[in-house]
Amino acid sequence: MTTSQTYPANVPPNPAKRHAAMNSAKKMNKKDLAALAAASGETGSPPPPKDSAYRCKLDSMQDIRREMAKVYRECRAEKIDPGNAVKLVGVLQSVAKTIESCDLEKRIAALEKKR
Repeated sequence: MTTSQTYPANVPPNPAKRHAAMNSAKKMNKKDLAALAAASGETGSPPPPKDSAYRCKLDSMQDIRREMAKVYRECRAEKIDPGNAVKLVGVLQSVAKTIESCDLEKRIAALEKKR
């Protein structure tokens, strides 16, 4: 008895044709893959290209708050995937804790200096 395996509509059931389809998919560049994902209804946004790194100022709690709000707005507008938003906010929270620790350290040093 043979079991039939189901494949997505765009993958041929014939093993030889399926292999050819898989090889052609491997040859696609990032732009083609993004267009294919958009056509298939995927909503996740692709990560930015490596050569165009996103930069923002994260020197104060106000900067962190502003960046968290930006991530929230982009997630609500479906510009970024909610999973990526959670990861970004987690990193921002770590940066915020570091800023708090540094600020506390400076305050303690100033108090000890006054003694």
